[in-house]
Amino acid sequence: GTYPVSKFQQLRYALEDSDTEKAQREIEVLKSGGMDDSKIAHGFKASMTHPYTGTRERDKEFYDAQDEDGKKVIDAANERRALILDRFKELPQK
Repeated sequence: GTYPVSKFQQLRYALEDSDTEKAQREIEVLKSGGMDDSKIAHGFKASMTHPYTGTRERDKEFYDAQDEDGKKVIDAANERRALILDRFKELPQK
């Protein structure tokens, strides 16, 4: 299937790059689109914790079916997601 680009994509990119100024600008863009701080926080967290395969159960089945190298890739992706989410939580509140 084809999925629309997430409205949080540019914010995620800024946080991946540790660019807090750009992240703040992207938050302002989201706010100008009608989102408040609560909706942004909830939506960003949901986008960063969404199951890769659509459900947590399928994610577990997929993970369990991997060899050690495959599991390392998935673990690294999960660590990266957690790092980005931590960077979001550390942004100064305006």
